[in-house]
Amino acid sequence: MRNKDFDKKFLPHLSDPLRKKIGVDCVRHQYAKFFQSNTSDDSFKKIDEVIQNRYNDLSVSSFWNEVHAVSMGFMQTNFVFWDTSLNVDWSEKNCPIDTLWSGRSYGGINATGKITDIKEKIFLESNHEFLKKTQEEMREKFSSISSDEQFPIFVVRKEGELKVVDGNTRLLNAIVNKKETIKAYIGEPSVLSDKPIFYEHWIPTPLLLDLVYLYKWQYKEGQGRTRKLAETISDIIRNSGAGKIEFFEGVIDKNNEIHRRLSEEVLKILE
Repeated sequence: MRNKDFDKKFLPHLSDPLRKKIGVDCVRHQYAKFFQSNTSDDSFKKIDEVIQNRYNDLSVSSFWNEVHAVSMGFMQTNFVFWDTSLNVDWSEKNCPIDTLWSGRSYGGINATGKITDIKEKIFLESNHEFLKKTQEEMREKFSSISSDEQFPIFVVRKEGELKVVDGNTRLLNAIVNKKETIKAYIGEPSVLSDKPIFYEHWIPTPLLLDLVYLYKWQYKEGQGRTRKLAETISDIIRNSGAGKIEFFEGVIDKNNEIHRRLSEEVLKILE
């Protein structure tokens, strides 16, 4: 069990209040989508309170590993890389909807890309039935949730565009109700850095554990792909001090001969 002093080994941005708030809201929203349709409002409020209180006391490692587990399990998106990268600056604000880009195709509307283009198709006279049906669906879905209570959507700038990572349904609700802005967490690559977009980010401990297990299994089976696994681990942790700490001090068992062999191999590759 790690003590509180272990957290001091990690860079301060991994404990940044806004980054952690984004991570907690990611978890809360994913659980809300499940529990709000299966429990009473009072029961869900208690569940939501438990989630918020739990994340106040977790270590850096446990916090980001749990956020990663939820984001990958529900969203199938490695959102934690974005949220924890030192090279991504985060803000929370009302974002003009017309500046966004979405990769989702909305129902019968065959359109992806710039929201302005998607909106144009949604409000075409030929799509009147789709619009009417969608407005009714959104009214029913969000009837018990005020705009102030809705979770911000998650947006990151990729390839020059502000792309929606999570929150397309909330975005569609805003579009069909002719809103001009939507609450958003926005991740912008730092313009002051020449480092990779994912830099000093969190590397999920379970990912490293899986790779070490595969290395150990292949070593025991006498297969010749252990070098490739060592190279893969090195590439994953190369730009992450936290990843190196988790690998060398958390995952590697120094009393295990195979683990020591892997550790030495990774150190040589990183030199």
